[in-house]
Amino acid sequence: MISSTVSGNTATSYGGGIYNALTMTIISSTVSGNNASYGGGICNFLGGLSYLLNTVIINNTVGTGADIYNISYIDAYYCWYKEIYGLINGNSNITTAYTPGDLGALADNGGPTQTMAVNTGAPAIGNGTFAYNTDGAWTGFYFLAADGLYHQLTNYANSTDKEPSGKITTDQRGISIVAPPTIGSYAPNIYYIAKKPGNWNDTSIWFVNSTGGTVPANYTTPASTPPTAANSDGIIINANVTVDSDVTIDQTTVNTGCTLTIASSKTLTVANGSSADLTVTGAIVITAPSLLPQARPSSTTAEPRRLPPQATANSSSQVRGHLLRPSRTARPASASRSQSLSL
Repeated sequence: MISSTVSGNTATSYGGGIYNALTMTIISSTVSGNNASYGGGICNFLGGLSYLLNTVIINNTVGTGADIYNISYIDAYYCWYKEIYGLINGNSNITTAYTPGDLGALADNGGPTQTMAVNTGAPAIGNGTFAYNTDGAWTGFYFLAADGLYHQLTNYANSTDKEPSGKITTDQRGISIVAPPTIGSYAPNIYYIAKKPGNWNDTSIWFVNSTGGTVPANYTTPASTPPTAANSDGIIINANVTVDSDVTIDQTTVNTGCTLTIASSKTLTVANGSSADLTVTGAIVITAPSLLPQARPSSTTAEPRRLPPQATANSSSQVRGHLLRPSRTARPASASRSQSLSL
């Protein structure tokens, strides 16, 4: 099982979330909020061989071994669990107690399936590792260990100093995993920067990190998806970028000397976040042929319109030829002064 969430399940006896009596590998997953008499999260029964990597098994409820009940063999690396029965082999695990709020409820956090968000301050954040699925077989998983070597999950003694193939780069939602990885199926939202010119949907122009900041050199991990308000905590435009499809953004900065161009007929929506949603010290250029209905009638020879530097948006807006201000007439902005884009 890879990049999955198991939650809200109940068994009257063994293994509320997962019961295993054969061979099982669980990679970068979350098992939480399950209940049973033995092993609310995972029950590894007689004959079971379980290999757990970068997985959350926490806040399950039970009579014995709330998170893991083991009467056979388990290897676990970079996992977070607390209440166990039996021996757990391995290293780099976290056994910190669960604090209410460490995980969010099972919910739609983006992506095709529901997940449990890992909230700020949870022990899982930044304490995971990268996993590698080299051949698709249960014996083919490797991980980067604390000694700097890549160890085989099912045979820790087998290691290499060369990075294996098959690196798992996205979480259950399809969001990029950045260093240091977070334990579980949910990678917290990340910070993006456009370091090369190109189209918004071209992932090769985007790089990410988990800490933010304004220094381009600190963004070293290539993004696996382009940024949106839903998958990012901040977006920096540090090159000339063209919005080539409809997109919603938040906490976005267009740096000095850089231009964000909105292609004709495309819509850029600025979400209403908790702080400055759009800051422009460079420029935004609209290539639409006209302003929207609130504005004056269009002209077939209309020039592209440019948002002035030092503009900041602090509430929900849309750009589709201009920043839309409901019930107000849009007017081209003066390029000689700062302008607030608040609604």
